[in-house]
Amino acid sequence: MDVAKSIAPALAGAYGSEAFRLNEIRGTRESGAEQSPNCATSRATKLPLLSFIVVNYNYGRFLETCVVSIMEQNYPNIECIVVDNASTDVSASVMERLARRYPSLEILRNTENLGQNAACCLGLARSRGSYVAFIDADDYLLPFYAATHIRTHLTIPSAVGFTSGDMAQLVDNTIVRGNYLNRRWRQVKNSTVPANEVGFSDICDLSAALGTVFLESPEFAADIQVISRDFRDWAWAPTSANVYRRDAISLLAANPKLPELKFATDAYYNFVVNALFSSAVIEKPLAVYRIHGANYFSAREHANRADIQQGHGRRSARRFLRSRIYACRV
Repeated sequence: MDVAKSIAPALAGAYGSEAFRLNEIRGTRESGAEQSPNCATSRATKLPLLSFIVVNYNYGRFLETCVVSIMEQNYPNIECIVVDNASTDVSASVMERLARRYPSLEILRNTENLGQNAACCLGLARSRGSYVAFIDADDYLLPFYAATHIRTHLTIPSAVGFTSGDMAQLVDNTIVRGNYLNRRWRQVKNSTVPANEVGFSDICDLSAALGTVFLESPEFAADIQVISRDFRDWAWAPTSANVYRRDAISLLAANPKLPELKFATDAYYNFVVNALFSSAVIEKPLAVYRIHGANYFSAREHANRADIQQGHGRRSARRFLRSRIYACRV
């Protein structure tokens, strides 16, 4: 059975088509979140809230760099939640230091290691943003990450379930590759549609609606490729590279079997969300993927993670589909 082709109609039949229709009203979420005092556009209160959920387990040596890169984004409307899976290293002292530096930072400390997906669900439940990013604690973001993702979501012709930015790769504090989407990406591009072929929403019109020219900055512009719903391969960068619409992942996060899946959060969400809503890839490095020997999927600079992710994604999608069908029967 081809999961990508079968899961969307199966779920739509189980829950009704309205459950899988993305809201086209964007950029108007009322959040009340603090605006960054370091951002020149702090008056732009209508920009949507982006929630960052950082999952940490014994990555205290990397955690501060990760969180600082989030809190210092040049996008004015963010929140950050750190979920610690009962770390036994220096993470506790790092989190205390970060909490003093950033009073708005929220920290959840589990008494046992629940795994990546359960931790992500805890953070999601505490978050308020209409857009959500799950960040691995050993990665870090470039300053224009948030604004570029939000600009893409707000200006792309039709709503997508998530956006995925490119990533540089780091070994021992040295950049060894400037991208993650490697040569194989050219094959993927043959099955995609450049977003500019169907036209973006006029950025000036968006600026007028928001009352700010913040998103017009050239540094937030990038080439965008729209991934079709029937695409059946891996087309994205890893977990930290992806920004999801909350309404696209809420149902998937409610899966009672999800805590049993201890890892591969990106594989679980990306394949299913793309099959339901499509996605978009931003061809610009927006984050840094740190390779340090303890990564689950890679211990060295790599050229292709797609086959591993595809296997995990298909198993995750099948698990989700089975749980939804079972729930409907009972």
